[in-house]
Amino acid sequence: MIVSRVLIDNGSTLNVCPMSTIEHLNVDTSLIRPTTMIIRAFDGTLRKVQGEIELAIGIGPRSFMVNFQVIKVDSPYNMLLGRPWLHAVGVVASTLHRRLKFPFEDQLITL
Repeated sequence: MIVSRVLIDNGSTLNVCPMSTIEHLNVDTSLIRPTTMIIRAFDGTLRKVQGEIELAIGIGPRSFMVNFQVIKVDSPYNMLLGRPWLHAVGVVASTLHRRLKFPFEDQLITL
């Protein structure tokens, strides 16, 4: 399934997936691992994390397993990929050009 409106946020220390996206994707919620984490949300409020889940995502020609913090939040975005994903993949982000680059096999992928 294609997920639109994914925010790449190099200021975020977490990868976040709202519970509404989990439900929309029909992900088995029993796969969500419990956690006691509390985070500061987009609007500055403190929010309890519902749990953690590992999801397979595809970006360009590459697939990734990504650990997300699941929270109940109204958001204009369906997912947020933060520094954990950026660093794991080796992404170079250009906010000026609104592009991402990352290595894949013998190529440099630009999105």
